Amino acid sequence: MPLLGAELASPPFSARGMHVAAVRAGSMADEAGLAAGDVVVGIGGLPVRSVRELRRAWQAIGAEPRVAIESERGLHEATVQRRPSETVPGATVEYGQIDRDVSLRTIVTRPAARAPAVLFLQGIGRSSLDFLGGAPPIARLLHGLAAEGLVTMRLERRGVGESEGELPDFETEVGDAQAALAWLCARPFVQGVVLLGHSLGGMIAPLLEGATARVVYGTTARPWFTTLEEGTRRQLLLRGASSVEIDAAWAEERRALDEDEIVHERSRAFHQQLAATDLASAWRRCAAPTLVLAGEHDWVVDGEEQAEVAALAGGEIRTLPGLDHAFTHHDSLAASLAAYGKGAWNSRIVQEIVGFVHEVTGAGSVG
Repeated sequence: MPLLGAELASPPFSARGMHVAAVRAGSMADEAGLAAGDVVVGIGGLPVRSVRELRRAWQAIGAEPRVAIESERGLHEATVQRRPSETVPGATVEYGQIDRDVSLRTIVTRPAARAPAVLFLQGIGRSSLDFLGGAPPIARLLHGLAAEGLVTMRLERRGVGESEGELPDFETEVGDAQAALAWLCARPFVQGVVLLGHSLGGMIAPLLEGATARVVYGTTARPWFTTLEEGTRRQLLLRGASSVEIDAAWAEERRALDEDEIVHERSRAFHQQLAATDLASAWRRCAAPTLVLAGEHDWVVDGEEQAEVAALAGGEIRTLPGLDHAFTHHDSLAASLAAYGKGAWNSRIVQEIVGFVHEVTGAGSVG
């Protein structure tokens, strides 16, 4: 897909078109003579009043070397600069979309042959899952699964990356994940789909129907507000806070959850809907195989919580030595607290997931 090289305003789109906040030197936007404050009304003769329209305009360009860009100031032309894409040895990376009430971007890696698939369900953060230009632990994990011959799929959340929409509530996010699972299950190149839920993603995993199996990491089945309170108290205690400080911190967090619009990057409706969800019952209803992977140095959720998930689902729990909540390895809990998410990469988690996926899908060993 082409790369315009323009930073968009906030909000980026209106009924007039796409609003430009800044232009990168040497980019398509620069060559076309666009400037901060411009409103782009069309690309290649097509309107660009939303992410969906922009995507369609780029797709219509195809292999054309140049494109007309129309702003409210007039018609411009530029050489098409193609967006670089991720590369994964032994796999093809495909960028696509799922259309619900909004268009949601998908990133799929697939090997040459039909293979089992892993649908990744991310944690509570709203960061993009497009890993071009970096290799965070989640990228190492997903690229590792792809390199081992599995299909992988990521879904960009609403309002993140090139996905349309506003900050979703919990029920909407579950619906989006269900749509992604249905889409992946229907692909002819897929031999069974295993959900891989990290943290919040592990809470969504038991609510989805149609998966062959589930792998969860760093998750819980306890009521949401209980989880938040226990996590807040545990983390502050580990950092040496007094009981008075801990009580005050939780009281303020609970006040924010009840009164503020956004807490932990999520809306009040999101928190309330998740709090009303009976995760324990959802896990009891899961008939498909479940593997719970627990990091030895995960202080966001504790081992007891994760063992409860395995017991509720009738599944297995395996503890991975040294790993923290962010998939990185530390020599001690203190080291993880001091440098959370900045430890060394350990590929054992990839092998644990690959082995389980092959076992539950009957795909056999990797060649």
